[in-house]
Amino acid sequence: MRKAARRLLWAVATVESVSHGTWSTDRTQGAALLALNHPQWTDVVGRCLSWSAGGGTTDGAGDLFELGEWLTRHP
Repeated sequence: MRKAARRLLWAVATVESVSHGTWSTDRTQGAALLALNHPQWTDVVGRCLSWSAGGGTTDGAGDLFELGEWLTRHP
């Protein structure tokens, strides 16, 4: 979970920063941008941050797939 969450947050940071005219690969900043601009993902990125730090449970792991799929369609 940790590795998947870290990589997904890196992708979130990249996509969101480019979409909003900035540049960052920082996972925390990416999570903040996503939560600010797409609040429906706030809980998921919160869990991703917890998983990437080595914490959390596997509850909601399927959300990683949903967020990943959404990122592939996000302009």
